[in-house]
Amino acid sequence: MNRIVSVIVFFLCFIPLALKGRYMIDVWSSTPLERWGFGLWLAIPLSALICEFVRTRFKVLPREETKRYIMIPLLLALFAAFIFLELRPNGGIHAISILLAISIIVLAVDVCFGRAIFMSQVPSYIFAYISCPSLLYWIDSYFSIGLNRPIEYMLVKMAVSILFLIVWCVCVMAKKHYPQLLTLCFIGGVIFAIVLSRIKMNDAAPGDSFEINLQRPQAGEWVAQNEELRENDNRFFKNIEKVSRKAYYDNNSRISLLIIGVATSSDVHPIGICLKGGGYDVETSKQETLKINGKDAQVNELVVSFQGKKYLVYSWFSNEKFSTGDFTKFRLSVRKFKNWSHYQLMTPITDKNTAEARTRVENFFTNFAL
Repeated sequence: MNRIVSVIVFFLCFIPLALKGRYMIDVWSSTPLERWGFGLWLAIPLSALICEFVRTRFKVLPREETKRYIMIPLLLALFAAFIFLELRPNGGIHAISILLAISIIVLAVDVCFGRAIFMSQVPSYIFAYISCPSLLYWIDSYFSIGLNRPIEYMLVKMAVSILFLIVWCVCVMAKKHYPQLLTLCFIGGVIFAIVLSRIKMNDAAPGDSFEINLQRPQAGEWVAQNEELRENDNRFFKNIEKVSRKAYYDNNSRISLLIIGVATSSDVHPIGICLKGGGYDVETSKQETLKINGKDAQVNELVVSFQGKKYLVYSWFSNEKFSTGDFTKFRLSVRKFKNWSHYQLMTPITDKNTAEARTRVENFFTNFAL
């Protein structure tokens, strides 16, 4: 391929990533967990220079040549997938679109500059992929790594990327050859299979429709009271018109309930991102099915701590058909159904008695669930 044409094609392949640039900048500026995400992108040029130095200085060679008759159709397929996701009525999942945009650039390196340069830059691809917003959050959610603070997310991302860069460079300098692309694809497939199996392990069947009667001022020992939105509410849900907060009091304790009318899938985030971004430590998170007034309510139950105090949290999405506490399941179903509501409930855990807090919440549900 002509060098000038190659450069032009390569830079054209940056268009999908540029289209996601505004979203990524907004995430970096408004989401505490991703606050330092741009740092990894700043490290990519340095990684690229190191990888190129190793290739030229140690004369590392590829084990195969670029098969453009395979890579070009694959590149076009990634473009088509990106366009399809971006043109969906409610928009696609941003993380998937960003991963596709990065993959387009990665394949463009092979098509435009050859297999040697393509293979030499594998560590730089790792920097780019791992910097994708929310990616590490989901890995932490499914594999329970135990990350809570923004700096912890940044340090883990940077440590993994730098360690891979070092190991990769040492190995290729010693062998003077890059591994075959098929080998990397096999390793990637194994990792993908492990992640998919972990997701399946945490999967929970949807429950019945599970809404809260917000018009009822009192039921049993519970009394409802409207509350002002908090600073974090305004920051996380600034583009949503229907957001309200209510407090419920019985003789002994209190329940706080945040209610969000969901218009599009991009209106809300997983509750773990909201809690960790607000300074809470998430100790446990699991999917539960509760039996409420003869109905099965599927919710996400979390135990969190903040400034030395513990809280029991329930999060779920519901419409007239079913309920789910699984954010991924909600995102995959949002286009099929309308009139979604998102609920986030929190109540204190006193004397480390989580069972008592669960009983309190179930009593509240019994009195106020529709």
